[in-house]
Amino acid sequence: MQLSYINTKCDFEHRFFFDLVYEWENIISGTLNIPLYHEYRPYLMYRNMRNKYLRQIPVLREFLYPHRMSLCFDMDPVEQPRFNSKHIIPWIIDFHLPEEKLPQFNCAYREHPLVLISCLDAYNFLNEHKDLCPDIKIEYLPLSLPDQYAFDEKYLQQKKYDIALVGNQETTMKSFFEKYVTEHPNVTYVYRKNDSGEYKYYANNSNDPVWGYSRGLRTDNS
Repeated sequence: MQLSYINTKCDFEHRFFFDLVYEWENIISGTLNIPLYHEYRPYLMYRNMRNKYLRQIPVLREFLYPHRMSLCFDMDPVEQPRFNSKHIIPWIIDFHLPEEKLPQFNCAYREHPLVLISCLDAYNFLNEHKDLCPDIKIEYLPLSLPDQYAFDEKYLQQKKYDIALVGNQETTMKSFFEKYVTEHPNVTYVYRKNDSGEYKYYANNSNDPVWGYSRGLRTDNS
């Protein structure tokens, strides 16, 4: 199974938490020497067909999407099957579906040749409930920050916080963190809290938020 390109939503998906996704896409594209394919362009061609009956012909949808194997990132699981699913390998970042939603998940992803899961908890959960999504072949492939964000020694000497808990916390990693903090009580860390519908970050040694965002607007109070 050889990848020929990467599907990207960068033409129309501009929410700030997709920035990291586009960095991953660029890194994988450069490492594997495969191009980016802009998902929005064939969709516009399909949507802008003036004759509504033409839009209902499946073969036209097939022609608008390449038939070579591709990779795409899903921030969350999609609810409906994609066009050309058999030529797409989705890489799911966040997964919070309850057990009763797994049959729908199976319907949406069963045509894909492979589904990559970045969260170990989600991967284990899906394997435990394989009877509810029997048609999906899944593999665990974690994601990390790009190498460009690695800290150098000079920065570490000037750091204000030891650990920053960003985004949703995987239960396994969270248990490791809690054990570490118990054994090292002098560690200073930042954690996220939902405060009246707004996500804010607090330090364990302060009652005031050090960073927060609401409706996509970021405020830095550090």
